[in-house]
Amino acid sequence: MVSHTLKERMRDLIDQILYHDDLYYHQQRPVISDAAYDNLFNELKALESTHPEFIQSDSPTQRVSGRADENFKKITHKVPLLSLDSYYNAADIAQFHNRIVKDLDKSSVEYVCEFKFDGVSVSLIYENGRLVRAGTRGDGYIGEDITENIKTIKNLPHKLTGAQVPRELHLRGEVLFLIKDFININKQLILENKEAFVNPRNAASGSLRQLDTTVTARRPLHCFCYTIMYHSDDFACATQSEAIKKLAAMGLPTGDFHPVCQTTEELFAFHKKYQQERDTLPFEIDGLVIKLNSLEDQRALGTKARSPRFACALKFESRKETTTVEDIALQVGRTGAITPVAILKPVNIGGVTVSRATLHNFDFVDQLGITLADHVQVARAGDVIPAIISVDTSKRVASQKKITPPDKCPVCQSKVIKDKSHYYCTGTHTCPAQIKWSIVHFASKRALNINGLGEETVDLLLERGLIKNTADLYDLTASDLLSLDGFKLKKSQNLLNALGDSKSRPIEKQLFALGIREVGEQTAKIIMAHFGSFNTLEKTSVEELQTIDGIGPETAESVFSFFSHPENKKIVKKLKDHGMFEQVFASKVKGSNLEGLVFVLTGELKSFSRSALKEKLEALGAKVTNTVSKKTAYVVVGSNPGSKFDKAKSLGIKILNEDDVVKLME
Repeated sequence: MVSHTLKERMRDLIDQILYHDDLYYHQQRPVISDAAYDNLFNELKALESTHPEFIQSDSPTQRVSGRADENFKKITHKVPLLSLDSYYNAADIAQFHNRIVKDLDKSSVEYVCEFKFDGVSVSLIYENGRLVRAGTRGDGYIGEDITENIKTIKNLPHKLTGAQVPRELHLRGEVLFLIKDFININKQLILENKEAFVNPRNAASGSLRQLDTTVTARRPLHCFCYTIMYHSDDFACATQSEAIKKLAAMGLPTGDFHPVCQTTEELFAFHKKYQQERDTLPFEIDGLVIKLNSLEDQRALGTKARSPRFACALKFESRKETTTVEDIALQVGRTGAITPVAILKPVNIGGVTVSRATLHNFDFVDQLGITLADHVQVARAGDVIPAIISVDTSKRVASQKKITPPDKCPVCQSKVIKDKSHYYCTGTHTCPAQIKWSIVHFASKRALNINGLGEETVDLLLERGLIKNTADLYDLTASDLLSLDGFKLKKSQNLLNALGDSKSRPIEKQLFALGIREVGEQTAKIIMAHFGSFNTLEKTSVEELQTIDGIGPETAESVFSFFSHPENKKIVKKLKDHGMFEQVFASKVKGSNLEGLVFVLTGELKSFSRSALKEKLEALGAKVTNTVSKKTAYVVVGSNPGSKFDKAKSLGIKILNEDDVVKLME
């Protein structure tokens, strides 16, 4: 029972993190703060550390967040663009430093301190001094080719200058908006009756990932280069600070803040200084980056699956202000979960006017002990989404009203029930809010990726009565769409084409798109890997669902209830009539010699990203895990392998290089 609970919590954390990754990296509309995200991530890391046997193959601790967008050509990074571990206090940095000196067997080391820009990470490739290719970080291994967009950035040279220009140079940099430019672009968007950007980081991401380069060219983006990822052998550097000087000598923008520090006390002095002065800088930073200065020491320490061992981010505290709670709004999501949102007396926090803050759920409200008209401290944690962090009860008066959960849905007046920490509207098929968000989810990138079917279009279709549920989408005609505001022939045809394409999405994506409570992306994959076909899944029982490794009793009950509901049966049947759910799960293709074999991947691969190789192996029926055990059939080893390689050798498990695994897959 305990192991089931642990696995379910880890699964829940993974699904939450993947959901927020998609909102942050691909939709440019984050809904939680960096600190809240880090709390989820750190809880998952802690559980995986104490229970490595439960680590799941899609865990975000094992890879870099993000993925390449399907609308762009792909670019494979020669060296992975990893994330940084985030720290917040002196104890964390002391632990980081002590580990480094111990692993290097040195009494002291030298660090370089850099700004942690709040922008978009990119790779830049120069050949013979000319900018030839650029990409987004993506999943760290494969990103989007944004070469033409990058070339529109005015402070980034197309041709390098100086005496020491290598034949080949791969850089990592950050693209961002200066604060004054961000304010101006938002003013212009508002004048044009368009949605303003949430923050400079989202503005930079949205501007870089435009299919029309003229849009990018009109936006005053800046780029700063801060890491040499790879260089040809006609170039050499001994330290990070030397590398930065050489980049600047070639005409590359590097900024003017790279102090060398001998002690952690010096690091914290800079951290304190810039936490106080961050609002005087021309761009947003959310902390400092700390790196070992010696490049030889960096190579000796190497990397983990998603982050380097030689660098970290020392984050700033959240910006905070005090205001009052004027009202509580209730939001209803696609699963019927009712989320309380505090309506605040507007307050300026770090240059942004804040008037709303999420309260997550009513258990959180109880923990805060918050009432209407309370004086509260609000933080823009991570400078994105406001959160109430404390309540000043000393100013409270007896007449203030307690915040209580509703007994009826605020949208459709259906009965409300409690399940765990959340209250749910029971009007699943009659609640306008649930219907709307279920359709938005169905069309989202992580589900069926129906381009052109965003929130605004769903609102239009529902208002005009053209659809009532997801299945109705496939009844739409060109004339239906042409009757909508903003739809012309090309836009209408593009949406119809996207609807047609959605029918061929992988079967696990189609299951995930149904929006069944407790069924995230990986859970959908686990379920379809077991059943193979949708028809088999529909006829299953709670008991059989619970036999699947990774599926707990709550998930099993939720899936069974979904397929037992008469209204869901009608929708699923109509979707089937339109050609949905016809595929079989990829790994159920018979005849594979890898069926059921367990693989572990370690080290830096050259021909594949880890995620790409994992998908290929799983498509052939193999299982890819993160833990080497006696059940492991093969360990695939790239350059700079970690402890998994040593454990595989000690257990006598067969080691494969990339050529070996390609032959095996053939």
